[in-house]
Amino acid sequence: GSLDDDPDQSIYDGYAGIVYAADNGAGDINCSWGGTAVSFAEEDAVAYAVGRGCLVVAAAGNEGVSDPFYPASLPGVLSVAATGEDDFWAGFSNNGPGIDMSAPGVGIYTAFDADGYAYWDGTSFSAPIVSGIAALVRAAHPGWTGFQAGEQLRVTADRLDVVNVDIAAAGRIN
Repeated sequence: GSLDDDPDQSIYDGYAGIVYAADNGAGDINCSWGGTAVSFAEEDAVAYAVGRGCLVVAAAGNEGVSDPFYPASLPGVLSVAATGEDDFWAGFSNNGPGIDMSAPGVGIYTAFDADGYAYWDGTSFSAPIVSGIAALVRAAHPGWTGFQAGEQLRVTADRLDVVNVDIAAAGRIN
């Protein structure tokens, strides 16, 4: 299944959470959620966090299209798509020129409900991998801004264009 879509509005006050995180010292903010609509409030919240030096990392979406997906498509956000085994682009993962990088997102073993664990697919699992590595980069370089850490990840990503010849594949997190 996919956890990116939010038909029941279970991501309550997500953008207020971004502002709260930025105001309270978060260096890296992961958004494993999103949708195809955008608002000025969303844009303002992300711009505020980026302006405070935060790296905002967001799931690229699971519709298998190259259409914009928010907050991943907002300026300053590091958009993360999913790859599967052998670095092949996951068919469900959004793609296209707005994708900054990719990370594993197929068959991710994770906590699920109160009953235990399950295997899940989705860019919601790819984005936190990138966020976690970004936090390690920032720990090694405490003076870096979120933009600098994100660029370090992006430019050191492993190229996938040889494996994924049919699409312009963003590199996979190294």
